[in-house]
Amino acid sequence: MLIKQRKKWKILHYLLIIIIPGYVFVAYFNRIPERKIIPNENAILSPAHGKIIHIQKVDSSLITFFKKEIENSLTITNIPPPYHIVVIEMNLKNIHAQRAPISGEVIFQEHMEGKHLNALKSTEKNNLANLNENNLIVFKNEKIAIGVIQVAGKAARRIRSYVMPGSILEKGQVYGRILLGSQVVVIIPANITLNVATGDKVIDGETILGEY
Repeated sequence: MLIKQRKKWKILHYLLIIIIPGYVFVAYFNRIPERKIIPNENAILSPAHGKIIHIQKVDSSLITFFKKEIENSLTITNIPPPYHIVVIEMNLKNIHAQRAPISGEVIFQEHMEGKHLNALKSTEKNNLANLNENNLIVFKNEKIAIGVIQVAGKAARRIRSYVMPGSILEKGQVYGRILLGSQVVVIIPANITLNVATGDKVIDGETILGEY
């Protein structure tokens, strides 16, 4: 009887060793801290927390961006080109909730089912366009429209959106999240002067990408 009880306690001990760190990690990963939302009504806020890895001007409604060498191509509607494309990379330490870059209405949303590829191990490197899962949302107010693309990868296998076309959001309001390492692409009209550069670290709801 005593031996059986010891075995049960040992099993419970091992389960706690596994469960508690897992719970702590999930709680840490899903945290959404308070942000001091910039009061400037003309500010375009970063929708994501991470590091800017690429900025590019695009003259066509067809845009191409990369996630670790995997090419993703999308046709942007409801925002006339040309655009600035600002690519923000997130790691496991970053906040993975996304916030509205401007106050306004969600006028468009399109979710594309896809694979979760690792480019370094892929056998399809010459034909990877449109393979990764992504979700495009366009926010618009009376002055400007801004697009945000949530992009999944090998680790990030779930994109969540808490809004739909017609939803009205305040600037800095949480509207979605991506689980694990991921990427966010911000589409900003080219007539806006950007306040950021490649290599800058940005904070969701606080860093100003530009002003209109």
